[in-house]
Amino acid sequence: MSIQVGVNNNYYGGTPSRAASTSTVLVRVDKVILGPTDSNGQPDADFNANGKWASIGSILYTPISDIPQTDKKAGTAAKPYNAALKQFPVIGEIVQLVPGPSPRLNDSITERDLYYLPPYNLWNNTHHNSFPNLITYSNSTVTSKVAYTDVTNGITKGTPPTNPKNFKLGNTFTEQSDIRNLQPFEGDTIIEGRWGQTIRFGSTVKGSSTKNPWSSGDSRSGAPIMIIRNGQGAQGPEPAWVNTVEDINTDGASIYLCAGQAIYIQDLSSFKLDSFSEGAKTTEGQTQELRKTPSTTDTISAQKQSQYQLTQATRNNK
Repeated sequence: MSIQVGVNNNYYGGTPSRAASTSTVLVRVDKVILGPTDSNGQPDADFNANGKWASIGSILYTPISDIPQTDKKAGTAAKPYNAALKQFPVIGEIVQLVPGPSPRLNDSITERDLYYLPPYNLWNNTHHNSFPNLITYSNSTVTSKVAYTDVTNGITKGTPPTNPKNFKLGNTFTEQSDIRNLQPFEGDTIIEGRWGQTIRFGSTVKGSSTKNPWSSGDSRSGAPIMIIRNGQGAQGPEPAWVNTVEDINTDGASIYLCAGQAIYIQDLSSFKLDSFSEGAKTTEGQTQELRKTPSTTDTISAQKQSQYQLTQATRNNK
């Protein structure tokens, strides 16, 4: 028999699609179904058990509740809430499940499937917001007390764990602790990926205490700008939790759509041209002079030369 969970994380008997609960629930992601084979190339049983290709993007999960961890069982697969815009979680991130209509709705009005919303922003970090089960990793945690301000500043204290464990975020997902969030400015709309891919719908910002490369020119405050960046560039000595701004001179690849802003390239001769099959070349000798400019010699002035040419042209036309 399968289980269903409600808003208080209580278990309900019966199949998930027919459960009486219509509440939401918080769960921790255990797995994301991404294809018919697992990371070892073997057939994925969860793919076959949850609708095959219809299961792509679905998650397996463990409810978060006061029930002892040893008594919990993995939940039934939940599908992404939005078909067009998907943000697939990584292992350990916490999402909210909501019941919704099932393809079997015509069979019974009580038929329901579970859908998940984007991961909760626990750490306010675009790279990942995974929250490990501290019961499972209790032997690897630091037991000494740490002030909240110290945690937010990235400072730890106390005795290091005697048996540290690496928390698994996925089969191929490798954590990169240097990925930073973009620095927002008033009125911005920002989309950020997990690996330094960003799209900013911003504007020229005059008078901001935080500077950016596109607001130092003569463009008016509020002039729109759109920046597409693929790959975060080299960063300064600040800690990794300090936000950053785009830099056309160091970022992997960029598209700037400007409206009067000036974007300065420090050294065009050494600017990255990796996207071209060949380096930029300058071609010489491809111009032709169509009309010679009158010149002056040591013995004939420019005025006399012009008079001579006019006389010759008159004679030729007779």
